Amino acid sequence: MSHEIQKEWPENVIDSTYSQPLNLPKEALDIGAKVRENVINQYIEFFEMMTPVKMQEY
Repeated sequence: MSHEIQKEWPENVIDSTYSQPLNLPKEALDIGAKVRENVINQYIEFFEMMTPVKMQEY
């Protein structure tokens, strides 16, 4: 079984959402800790989107 989450960044730089102070409610952190034990594997794969401007550059 495969579960995939995708997120698109329109900015030129991918900034991590973890680089800023997180003000998450304690309940959210507790749930995260509980479900984390069910994570078998995680990875990040980056793709660069081809835009009309980039097509002109190449």
